[in-house]
Amino acid sequence: KDDNLAAGFRISGLGHLVQPDAPVCSEALGNCRPFTTYLPPGYGAPVNADRTYPVIYMHDGQNLYDDTDCCFGHTGWEVNVLLDQEIAAGTVEAAVVVGFDHAGDRRGDEYAYAEADGGELETFMEFQVTGVQPTAEALWRLDPARRFVAGSSFGGHVSLRLAYAYPSVYRAAVSLSGAFWPGMDTGHALRDVIEAQGQVPVAIYQDHGGTTGD
Repeated sequence: KDDNLAAGFRISGLGHLVQPDAPVCSEALGNCRPFTTYLPPGYGAPVNADRTYPVIYMHDGQNLYDDTDCCFGHTGWEVNVLLDQEIAAGTVEAAVVVGFDHAGDRRGDEYAYAEADGGELETFMEFQVTGVQPTAEALWRLDPARRFVAGSSFGGHVSLRLAYAYPSVYRAAVSLSGAFWPGMDTGHALRDVIEAQGQVPVAIYQDHGGTTGD
């Protein structure tokens, strides 16, 4: 029996990107942002109708996928392309990625700076947990017991901050080249949070490639 066939439905082996018509909005932040979700191969197959999927919430949604007009002089991170390849190879489980955009020139305020330092970090994190995530989980078949959060630079910073602020919400947090310097001169940096809070029951992955500057 071919499990990729059900009621005439054939799985292409490729995931696809979907974007709801309505953005997700925050009254507290006073803004809205689109979010684009990667649904893995077979998500829509009748045979998978009752299946729920682990979900990775990723920051800087503008940068995540294979958009030739994206950023940095080349395409984005091609997360969708990589997942298609790894799922097909059997090296990772099929997962959903919810990527929601940053707020432009307010990115640093939301992702990096605590409210005590004039930023909006705590308000943004509450928005993610009580606004973005419930919206996504009402639209797609996501497993709330397998939530992950990830990002790069300031997005890597806020991902770890979320893990420490909401340790019961996430299974793991990923920080790629995380920018951890905001708040180091005021006592509100991530290192201060970690020192005060101690270990949390969340798996942490971080890396920082290349040579750091002086």
